[in-house]
Amino acid sequence: EESEARGPHRPSPHDRDAGGFRRLLRYELQGRRIDGALTFAILKCIFCESCISKTKFSSTFAYFLAELSETFPNAPSPPRRPEMSADTNPIATPEQHEVELRALRLMEHPIVRKAKEEVREHWLKAVSPNEELRARFDDSFEEVMFSAAVWSLNQDPQYPKVVTITRLPHTVGDLKIPGSRYGIDNPDSIYRVIPIDGNERYVIRGRVAEKRLVENYFTLWDKNMNTVDVLSGHDLVLGPDRSFTITVDSEPANGRPNHIRSSPKAHEFYIRDVILDWANDRPNTLSIEKLGPPRRPPLTEEEQARLTAQYMRNFVDNTIRWNDQALRKPPNSFAFTIDRDTDGALRNQVYILGHFKLTDDEALILDVNTGGAKYFIAPITNLWGVTNDIVNRTA
Repeated sequence: EESEARGPHRPSPHDRDAGGFRRLLRYELQGRRIDGALTFAILKCIFCESCISKTKFSSTFAYFLAELSETFPNAPSPPRRPEMSADTNPIATPEQHEVELRALRLMEHPIVRKAKEEVREHWLKAVSPNEELRARFDDSFEEVMFSAAVWSLNQDPQYPKVVTITRLPHTVGDLKIPGSRYGIDNPDSIYRVIPIDGNERYVIRGRVAEKRLVENYFTLWDKNMNTVDVLSGHDLVLGPDRSFTITVDSEPANGRPNHIRSSPKAHEFYIRDVILDWANDRPNTLSIEKLGPPRRPPLTEEEQARLTAQYMRNFVDNTIRWNDQALRKPPNSFAFTIDRDTDGALRNQVYILGHFKLTDDEALILDVNTGGAKYFIAPITNLWGVTNDIVNRTA
């Protein structure tokens, strides 16, 4: 309406971006029945609004997409897609993009912005880093905070999604999506989460790649990241087309293959796909269906902002606690071993933690006996629980 009131279209410095964003809009709204005239009117308002600075343009568009999605909550979802080809990224899904775009908007909410500044001050005060460690803080902090936003947006078991929560920076169309690494991440692992209510029934559908992954686990845990049940990808019963169906409920399997037994304390699936051969391995494709209608409406914007603020503080406190397990030990030693299924650890893996302290003319050499394990990695993270430049350097 404001655009129409000002008269016909006026050239804007943002016009050069319009084509890319229109293409992105068509991608995000594909298969949805939304009035084309309304869509064009809103686009025209965005592209002509002279008060939108260049630096805020992407976040404004993300806000528009999220707002449009909430305006038409009953719009049908895009049609089910055929099997993805080997060249398709199974985690770059429309569902993933939707959450990431919402996270961009959420980061601008006053409650989240205030919490972010408070958490920033809390973390620096708690750790008191030296100059070298402080130099890695700003970039790492932004990733951890964005990870908290993405993860917290998929915490409603009445409206579950499959969301990847630890990613490198990337783009959705022409929009830059921040990285979301957190929690002493393994650069070989793709981490996906699905919220679960122990009183509900769910079906997880998927397909494994032709080249099977060396490690793949479906871990169901409680609110404190303690394991309720685990299904190894090696135990999946597959169809002729490599597809699988996992049933999730509180009943025994009773002959059902690929069944995971839930419980009242079940909170979330934490799914790990390990990409050992980066050139040829592909993660499994996954989707989630809750059987039966939702029992309540989704969270309001304010409720979601408060949940995100809580996740931000929790992520920082978790990182401090996990780091302390290693930092309390002498430097340049690896004698602290975790072999458990609590506090986020995986029942089928062994973790050996330590920290190093080296001068410029020193090196640390690790002699490793894998003991017959099919998978092994020695990842390095900074004090903020984030891997460094894993794209361009061995890390």
